[in-house]
Amino acid sequence: MVTVVNNYAPPTKDVKTTEELLNPPEGVHDMNFVLPVKELDSGKVRLVPFIPTVHMPLLMTRSAAHPELFKYVGYGPLTDLVSSLHIYDRLIASDPSSTWFAVFDLTRPDKEDASLPGAFAGVTGLLAASAAQSQAEIGYVLYLPEFQRTHVGTHATGLLMHYLLDSPSLGGLGLRRAQWKANALNTRSVEAAKRLGFRDEGVSRWHIVLPEGKEGLDRPDEGDGARGKGRHTAMLSVCWDDWKEGVREKVDALMSRN
Repeated sequence: MVTVVNNYAPPTKDVKTTEELLNPPEGVHDMNFVLPVKELDSGKVRLVPFIPTVHMPLLMTRSAAHPELFKYVGYGPLTDLVSSLHIYDRLIASDPSSTWFAVFDLTRPDKEDASLPGAFAGVTGLLAASAAQSQAEIGYVLYLPEFQRTHVGTHATGLLMHYLLDSPSLGGLGLRRAQWKANALNTRSVEAAKRLGFRDEGVSRWHIVLPEGKEGLDRPDEGDGARGKGRHTAMLSVCWDDWKEGVREKVDALMSRN
């Protein structure tokens, strides 16, 4: 006779101390990402691997007056440096399938810090990356208001698409699939992806239970066992055949015009 039990416990993640977050051991920040990471530069926009002690203060202080920026992202607003670093550690540093880039607009200097390569515009990132499945998702996109509806988004996403889908001989990773997922209510995000050649694959309904304060759908009743609003997720992708059959040229044309 076999007795059945269920001793499941949620996996624990190493939580860094405040001192470790503020002062990485020996001044080294480990990207801890499953795919190679490097700077990407179009001549107008540069993506720099996100160093939390360097770039989080920029993101936190410059987004402080714009809490609406966090309506559709799964974290924030960012209220203080220590809690912001803990958010990064929990979402990104402890997850090898995710990474962030700091985004700089090279067409103008930064108004507050002349040592930066250009004006700090926000962040973008990769998540759900898998070398074994040859795919990654572009996400965690957040641009400060003055950089929205400019060349920044086109160039930043175009750079990531090139890096993910170009062959290694062209400097890319040669992946088979680049994915884009968005809250179905966030029509600006969905349309931005389609403009760059991402194909609509449909909507995954009630895909995510959202944190408190995020834009989403009210639960139909109180009996579903989960708290928080829900999210229908628009699913889009560019695959390697799409890339070779015209999307690459489309992205290049958009980047050259912006």
